[in-house]
Amino acid sequence: MADAAIMGVEKLERARWAGMVASSWVQAALGVLYCFGLYAPMLKQVLGYNQAQLNILGFAKDFGAYVGIVAGLAVNTIPVWGFLALGSMQSLVGYGVLWLVLSGRIAPPPYWLVRRITCACSVSFCI
Repeated sequence: MADAAIMGVEKLERARWAGMVASSWVQAALGVLYCFGLYAPMLKQVLGYNQAQLNILGFAKDFGAYVGIVAGLAVNTIPVWGFLALGSMQSLVGYGVLWLVLSGRIAPPPYWLVRRITCACSVSFCI
């Protein structure tokens, strides 16, 4: 009985370490989430936003990360591969659209859509 309890504790400790390692990898891959300040001047210049609009976009980015707790709870119902695919697609589409806009390849979307895209990109990193 004691051996079974020890094995259960060892499995739990391994799962915690695996979770810590996985979260470290995710954080390492999330550099774009933390560099809003690097591409914000381009948003201001290319799209003609003022500082108040950039502040709201910064809040939308942070808000997207804060509602990521919902994604953390949903991971219990969706297979991991599906969850990772969903997050990857959401990030690719969101940051892809921002890149296309800032590089001048597509016409700038309305401000409300840029807010939603920014928020969705941040949520994708929580997935």
